[in-house]
Amino acid sequence: MNSSILSVLRCLAGLVVLFSASGVMGQSPVKSSLPGDPMTADCNYWRSLVDRSVEKPVTDQRIDESNSDTIIFGIRCLLTLQGNKNPARFSGVTRTDVSQTFDEATADVAALYYISYLYTGRFDHARAVALRDPQNGQFNSDRAIGLAFQAYKKWFGKVERIGLRRAREIALDPLKGAKTGWY
Repeated sequence: MNSSILSVLRCLAGLVVLFSASGVMGQSPVKSSLPGDPMTADCNYWRSLVDRSVEKPVTDQRIDESNSDTIIFGIRCLLTLQGNKNPARFSGVTRTDVSQTFDEATADVAALYYISYLYTGRFDHARAVALRDPQNGQFNSDRAIGLAFQAYKKWFGKVERIGLRRAREIALDPLKGAKTGWY
């Protein structure tokens, strides 16, 4: 076959792939595969960061966790994990100056912890992935987790209104006024 015919065939094959991916040939449009992309409702990437039972989606692209839109989307996804008692992808102390041991955290606690990480940029924003119950001093009780989610949701509403940059400037605290706190 001569090279001009081969070029035309390659071009036609490329157009078929392009049209089928864009829905021109009767298929539904392909959603963005970028996890954390504000245009998609897929929260699996964010869930996979805190829930050991969720596999990380395969992607060629790296998530920019410094991008405000990405962070807002991630927080919104992570706030849906209230009540998720699967084992967390990470647990325990976050600093070398802590000698206390902690039970394994659940995905819902890890979600709140990761939200604070996204907001502060510091993984060691607390000494452990543990919320203290105000009534009995226990860690990661259902009561402490519920109080924390209530506070984080209220805080996030403010963050969405004033913007992430402004919230950071005024050091808006997710647990301000809550009757629980990080260890």
